[in-house]
Amino acid sequence: MKSHNDSCGCARRGTVIDYFNRGLARQRRESLPITGALVSGADQLTARFSLQIDADRIQVASFKASTCVTLVAYCEALVESVEALTTHEAKAIAPKELASWLAGVPAIKQDRAALAIRALHSALARPSTC
Repeated sequence: MKSHNDSCGCARRGTVIDYFNRGLARQRRESLPITGALVSGADQLTARFSLQIDADRIQVASFKASTCVTLVAYCEALVESVEALTTHEAKAIAPKELASWLAGVPAIKQDRAALAIRALHSALARPSTC
């Protein structure tokens, strides 16, 4: 499975604000052909992923999420990690793994990682329309 590494192969951890800023820009893009269900979590938070898949490999991923900084950051980190993975590899990413990719998230907000993973799985469960 592709790991969340930089070019030297070292494990990469980003800051919440870095992922949040990139995620805000990504959320403005149009949805992709495969769109998952809107998944809800605690505090009325929601997330939805959309994907473009070719030959069981994720080519492009995008998302829409509530304006929770942590949730948007987790969704963006997930998008950046799943592009070029097979659907099977993407399904294997666990919430704890995703939570470890963002430095400094308080334990009380790490449940947003599970919401992001559930939303991705919803899109992965949809049949391809391409």
